[in-house]
Amino acid sequence: MLGLGTMGLGGRYDRDQSRDNEHIALIRDAVALGVTLFDTAEVYGDGHGEELLGRAVAGVRDQVVISTKFSSGNSAYESVVASAEASLRRLGTSWIDIYQAHWPNPSVPQEETVRALERLWREGKIRHVGMSNTTATEARRLLSMIPDGLPVVTMQQDYSLAERFVEHRLLPLCMELGVALTAYSPIAQGRLAKPGDDVAGALISELAARNGLTPAQLALAWVARQDSVVPLPMTSQRDHLQANVAAVTAPVPEEDFARLSRAFAQPIKEVATDAIDVVASHTGKAYRTLSDAIANSLDLSPSPVALAEELKDGDMLKPVKLRLCRNSDRYELFEGQLRYWAWVIAHDGKKPILASIHGETAS
Repeated sequence: MLGLGTMGLGGRYDRDQSRDNEHIALIRDAVALGVTLFDTAEVYGDGHGEELLGRAVAGVRDQVVISTKFSSGNSAYESVVASAEASLRRLGTSWIDIYQAHWPNPSVPQEETVRALERLWREGKIRHVGMSNTTATEARRLLSMIPDGLPVVTMQQDYSLAERFVEHRLLPLCMELGVALTAYSPIAQGRLAKPGDDVAGALISELAARNGLTPAQLALAWVARQDSVVPLPMTSQRDHLQANVAAVTAPVPEEDFARLSRAFAQPIKEVATDAIDVVASHTGKAYRTLSDAIANSLDLSPSPVALAEELKDGDMLKPVKLRLCRNSDRYELFEGQLRYWAWVIAHDGKKPILASIHGETAS
């Protein structure tokens, strides 16, 4: 099975109507190609993403599954209800198939959020609930609060050949419970479309060519072949959509997938936080000091302090990514600065952080 992530259709975080007709046509093409799961959120395009999706599937609403998400800041009881009703209006539908928090909000009691979800379910406005960007520990805690009968059907998390931390705890939990892991960024935000010249990159290029696929298609096919996983690749291009649909049914030998799994295995180690220098962030904005992170001067959401509340139990969404400094035993952090500062705050800088080290391979 394959879903379609719709972030960017109608704008990323700001409303963009310049390509509305093109994006509506793309969603309709996806339906025609057999895609039935569409993932959106109230923040995508400042709500315009939901509007476009609703217009695109209006004629086939009962044939598709719509998953949408309310913002972390809207996790309080009345805010969840208001967000759902606003999403219903934008989507032009009377029900949401899967509804979930985009990110947990540790400042709001989970019981309050669950009560709102239960109300929406009993009113018929949502049919199922999911969880997004939660750790396995958080997921188990939330599941203990879900009332009998309210179906939990998905957990959404970053998963690809290049990001496999969910295999440690979250994916086994999904398999235990019989729910789907909906995998966003299954091609690692495009990085696997142009693999490097290291051993793993050379292998995916070789196996892709052998199977008549591109590296991006093979990476997507690997995710789709995992038990209990539904990939949610994003695209705004019709040729990429067609390639993605073809990839999930490509007859790739199991041994090729096994070789990829071994080549992309990620060794995880504990590293002292005071041995790490923050040098970059995927947003282009990085906190250099603990005081800046605590002040949240860059206005990140969730803030490092808010995220720290989630990390106090010692579980993580995924490890940070480091590289060893030249001529030094220190590390540079090039991915995961928000998680890094939240971990430092949560544990007063005294507990090592889980990290994958760039250039290291599993033994």
